[in-house]
Amino acid sequence: MALHLYRSNRVERLVDELADLLPTVRPNDPFVPVPVVVGSAAMGRWLAHEIATRRSVAAGIVYPLPRRGISAAMRAILDGTGRLDRHLDAPDRFEPDALALRLLPILHAERDGTCADFARSITTREAEGRIVADWPALAFAREVADVLDRLLHEAPACATAWARGRGVPARHRWLAHLLTALGAASDEDSPAAVFERLEKQRASGTNVSLPPLLLFGLSTVGPGDRARISLLARHLDVHLFSVVPTAVFFVPGRTAPGAPHAENPVLGSLGRASRALVDLVIEQAAVKERDLFDAPTQAPSTLLERLQAWIAEPGDMPTHDDDAWDVDPSDDSISFHAAPGALRQCEVVREILLDAFARDATLMPRDVVIQTPDPATYAPLMALVLARVGIAVEGDRRERLYEPVPAVAADVGLREQNAVAEILLRLLRLAAGRITATAVAELLDLEPVQRALGLDPEAAAAIPELLAATRFTWGGCADDRGPLLRRFSDEDAAALLSPERVDDQFTARFGAERLALGVCQHDPGPLWVQGGAPEPHVDVAPVPVESTERAGAAAALALALGRLDALHHALQTPRTVDAWVGLLSSVLDEWCTLPPERAFLRREVDDVLDAYRRIAEGTSVLLSVDAVTAYLERRLDRPVRGDRPVTGAVTISGLEPMRVVPFRMVVLLGMDDGIFPRTDTRPAFDPFASGAPNDRPAALLSRADVDRHILLEALLSARERLVVTFCGRDPRSNERLPAAVPIEELLTVLGALTGRPREALVVDHPLQPYARRAFVEGPTQSADPLFWSIADRRAAIEAGREDARPTTTGLHGAHARLVLPPPSVRPVYTVGELTSWLYRPVVQLLRRRLDLRSFDREHPLSDLDPVDDPAIDEALLLDLLEHRLFGDGDLDAFERRLARRLAAEGRILRGPVSQRLLQGATQGVSEIEEQLKGYGDVEKVSLPVSLDFGDLGRIEDEWQGYVGTTNDERVAIVPIPQRKAPNSWAKLHGMLWAHAFAAAGTGVDTLAVVATGSEACAPLPPADDARAALSDLLEVAHEAQMRPLPLFPRMGEAIANKLVGRTSTRATFNGRTVDEVLRAIADGTLEGMTDPELLDALAKAAAEKFASPDRGDRNEPAIAHVFAGYDPKPVLLAQGLESEEVRLALRVWGRVRTCFVSGGKKGTHRTGKGGAGSKAKPSSSGGSKTTRSKEAEP
Repeated sequence: MALHLYRSNRVERLVDELADLLPTVRPNDPFVPVPVVVGSAAMGRWLAHEIATRRSVAAGIVYPLPRRGISAAMRAILDGTGRLDRHLDAPDRFEPDALALRLLPILHAERDGTCADFARSITTREAEGRIVADWPALAFAREVADVLDRLLHEAPACATAWARGRGVPARHRWLAHLLTALGAASDEDSPAAVFERLEKQRASGTNVSLPPLLLFGLSTVGPGDRARISLLARHLDVHLFSVVPTAVFFVPGRTAPGAPHAENPVLGSLGRASRALVDLVIEQAAVKERDLFDAPTQAPSTLLERLQAWIAEPGDMPTHDDDAWDVDPSDDSISFHAAPGALRQCEVVREILLDAFARDATLMPRDVVIQTPDPATYAPLMALVLARVGIAVEGDRRERLYEPVPAVAADVGLREQNAVAEILLRLLRLAAGRITATAVAELLDLEPVQRALGLDPEAAAAIPELLAATRFTWGGCADDRGPLLRRFSDEDAAALLSPERVDDQFTARFGAERLALGVCQHDPGPLWVQGGAPEPHVDVAPVPVESTERAGAAAALALALGRLDALHHALQTPRTVDAWVGLLSSVLDEWCTLPPERAFLRREVDDVLDAYRRIAEGTSVLLSVDAVTAYLERRLDRPVRGDRPVTGAVTISGLEPMRVVPFRMVVLLGMDDGIFPRTDTRPAFDPFASGAPNDRPAALLSRADVDRHILLEALLSARERLVVTFCGRDPRSNERLPAAVPIEELLTVLGALTGRPREALVVDHPLQPYARRAFVEGPTQSADPLFWSIADRRAAIEAGREDARPTTTGLHGAHARLVLPPPSVRPVYTVGELTSWLYRPVVQLLRRRLDLRSFDREHPLSDLDPVDDPAIDEALLLDLLEHRLFGDGDLDAFERRLARRLAAEGRILRGPVSQRLLQGATQGVSEIEEQLKGYGDVEKVSLPVSLDFGDLGRIEDEWQGYVGTTNDERVAIVPIPQRKAPNSWAKLHGMLWAHAFAAAGTGVDTLAVVATGSEACAPLPPADDARAALSDLLEVAHEAQMRPLPLFPRMGEAIANKLVGRTSTRATFNGRTVDEVLRAIADGTLEGMTDPELLDALAKAAAEKFASPDRGDRNEPAIAHVFAGYDPKPVLLAQGLESEEVRLALRVWGRVRTCFVSGGKKGTHRTGKGGAGSKAKPSSSGGSKTTRSKEAEP
């Protein structure tokens, strides 16, 4: 038995030796696997591939990590079986999570004992004779378990001595007491006890014959593993394949054990951790060493090769005068890049990769690894930047699609890769905390949940709308809302939210009952409610369900809300880990259904739950839901170190030790001072972090030393190129920032070796990727073709080329190539639908033609109760108005029924405060009623409209509204009880009804839009003119169904108002209709159409209304995405009145403007509560004075 040490600076040489050794160590039984202990999961995956490449097959080999593999070998010797594989998957009762559970009852019992100073702080309690622990208690127990775990593994002799009460420092007596209680010296499963037993077995001379133990890629070895390897080498052959930076470490007399290398500053700075392997060799009596260092066949040609050769065979510090270090100035085998901010660094790396792929056709994404000390910050950014795709314009004006660079994040948790894990954690957080409407919508958006609820994609798309219709905001039931609502101390809040007022309104139970009622029956009437008795149940009104598809979606949503309410109550009971695992498995059965090809996702989560069950065997501690949730979050978010689920892509990973996997190109991202090297974060009571170094149980490597060694490993792993990025400058203040200390030291060494100043070694990138120097030949020149497209466009603009006109980057910018076919069925519009197509054509295109509803804001979800702003539908206010005008019953009783119905729909809170809010909201009805007194005997009528426009479609609708009389004319009245003045939607809707009335010959003379503070009246045009106008508007709607139109309400109104106000205040432009003006613009005969002052004012007004941060058209999500990068100002300045923007604005909003801005007898625009004959005073330009209000969409 001996230690066989294979060492090399090239991991490929070690694989060759391992591949030759494997056939000689295989057991006779082909079903017994051969363990090869590896330093990381990344090394195991790469090693399996390399062995299969060399031997054609790599079957029957397992790759455990060092702790489990070495421990399994020790136990195999002790049990006499010689089967190391049988111990690899055995449950470990001394694993930190298991230790934490076992520590809870000990700490609880020691509140007044030896551990009193620490145990009193944990929040455990007793219930039915058992300990109940929440997350803070479990978190503290886990922190103590980590300290004990280090003691048991890194200082086993010290741990057993402390457990027996020998040599315990006073400040650590409580830890010694815990070791004793856990059986650190007596329990046969204790790592320290196993170590002690194996030492005694060696001393007694009894050995067990075992196959050799293979350890591959271990470059940093802690004191515990060093002692175990040394002990194992006395019982069996241990073959250790290790990557070491230099063979000089092993030359006797060159350096003392544990000391850094004095001659080579790179080894002196970065190689301290790798000396631990030398110490192992020095301590071992029987060592068989084999050097496999590569002797270069030719002189190194690049800076990287020369540096690696100098590290492998270090000599005296060379000078830059040495010819060997005379490198080509264009050599970029080692490059340093300073780029302000994390995102900018990622963009620089992408440009470097694009340039490298373009220069070398053999370089593939799989040949590149990007490592960062801060993967939480950089990994998602890097993945997003590499995923960028776009169209770049090349020099000959041809467009070329640039695809994303494939990339995969290696250090991600199971939650990031597994939808079942995400569902489990969402359910726990949702049901254990505050159930909210938005969280429920996000949960039901997951495909496995939709499968479990029986939702097809079409029904699932209706879920957000149905959920908004239920008026569910938060809470499972009244019991959930009560404790939170009763915390209010404000007098008004206390009156509103008093204990007796806490009920089921706005809860998940309230929403489920409304949905169930809507599925089972139609709404009997606008004021009907289903009584809610007994308390805390409340009155409910059905959610409208118009179709079979919506009924299925409503039933599934009701089922989901009911399950969440039940789950919430089930999770409030503390349970043992075994009971929690059983409950969570049943929860996944209810909420998650997967197709057969994805069933492995469920098995992965089940494995995590089963592992938790195994480590908790023998413990009876009851855990609260927050403790279980926090544990599972930590476990499922824990990075699977080095795991790489996808090949053929750029690997993005964290900087972790023992990852000497070779790559042609290694990128170190985010190497900033303060981020790297990382610092130790051990608690103050950790014996390895407190006290004098000589008083500590063992000398552990610091995190800084390990990080420096990782940098050395990365340097040795790069085969052709090493790229290092850091911030360099503060992105806000431009203050110069240093790189990480090891990087600055490396820069100093390279500067001394090459004679180059730091400025020549570091490429300083600008803050923005489109800065001017990014397009100038030099080190900061961008390799991104998309940015070169920008530079080409800018040069064309400066040269005055016509084709350089700014274009939109969104869907609208590609409308010439992306034109949808016309609707296959001739459309039939109601007046309301036609209004929607003309008011927000982009939203209607996405929703109606492309079935995209992610930008839809018609049914916004809210997690807030309507306390200050009752959500009262206009239809109910119109019902109230109708009852006041024509009702015969008790008005007070009607208003009470209305309030009850509104509460049953969740539009107002129940109670006296809401009654006062309702009175304020219905004040507008009283004001409308007063306004209508000026129209004589108002009656409610039904006016059908049926108009056929050939291929453009039909208008089929029926007016259900009021008609009055003024000045011997019939007036169709459109009341708006929720607004002080008619808004743009109401005017557009009214204009369309006015033209429809005129074209259909309904006998109406005028249309009036009546708000609470003012009204706008419009005379009906002649029938032929009305039909021609509607035909033109239908043509606009037809175009809107095929491509995005630059037609927006606020910008369109601004353009129309500027043109109407400039020419005339009458209903025509200088005596012309809108159609005549459009023809004059097309012919170039319109007077003043090229006036620079007019065009400048028009462009400014349009740009302001479109891009206003407060209420601009661009604030609409659909417009912001479809018209990304769009700016109307340069378009209007370049094309003037001939632009599509002006033509569309005149065709729609010009007609609205001319319809309601009238000076004749029929067209009135009144303010206040005067009679029908009262008119506003004329303005200075001769028109009517209009009362304006803030415009908003309906």
